[in-house]
Amino acid sequence: MNFTINLKPYPAAHYFTVQEHAHKYPGDDYTSEDVQRIEKILRAFMGLSPDYHFGIVKRSRKDRYMAGFGSVIRKDDPESGIDYFKEGARLHSGGNILDLSYSFPQINGHLDDFDAVIIDPNMSLGIPSKLVIVFHKNLSANKEVFDRDDSDSYSNKDLHLLSGVLADLKAKGLELLIRESNYKAAVLYQLMDSSERFQAVAPNETRSKTMIVAETSEETASQISRLGYEINEGTKDGAPIISIANYMTHSKELIEMFSDRISLL
Repeated sequence: MNFTINLKPYPAAHYFTVQEHAHKYPGDDYTSEDVQRIEKILRAFMGLSPDYHFGIVKRSRKDRYMAGFGSVIRKDDPESGIDYFKEGARLHSGGNILDLSYSFPQINGHLDDFDAVIIDPNMSLGIPSKLVIVFHKNLSANKEVFDRDDSDSYSNKDLHLLSGVLADLKAKGLELLIRESNYKAAVLYQLMDSSERFQAVAPNETRSKTMIVAETSEETASQISRLGYEINEGTKDGAPIISIANYMTHSKELIEMFSDRISLL
């Protein structure tokens, strides 16, 4: 089997310390320390007010939870390549939920405008998990999806991985993570803007820094895949498009090499 590099928005490449934490998993019973660490780090990263309550939802119940809101807005959209904070998210009555799953570390904005914030760690955090993180203002909203029982319990290993990797990200520092993300986004958009093979889908002023989406030919998409890069392929208004993730799981060197190789096609 040929070696491949995952640049897909989902399923995302794993953060490089995931395997280390998986090997160190002690197999202990559920501990509140991991849960408290997860909440504390994410709350600090996002600068959320105390109005938000912390919760964990089984991934299998994610759609049920989100269906209880009037509007779900993905800050960074893997289909349009737009950062909706730059466009101006339109809020509707009936409750609004902000999905930051595709956005880390680019999570700055007026988060308090939303009734809930949801994060699926399997995307931009690069943490494999059957759990989804929720911060919500209304404790009674969809309360049943938070219920735990022996037949549908949380995975303690998932909590261990979430806690460990988030601690690694905290140690690196959000400022550095954002600076690296900005650099890699600039490299990728320079590739798109300088090549006749690509046309970035999102207007320059609303471009996402984590979801790079471009029109290209099916031939070019196939060439990228043959080089060993996994990307999302689709269509928009009948034209072939590709979606490339710029996540914390991708080093600056990896993105630079990708850009260099693709520019030579």
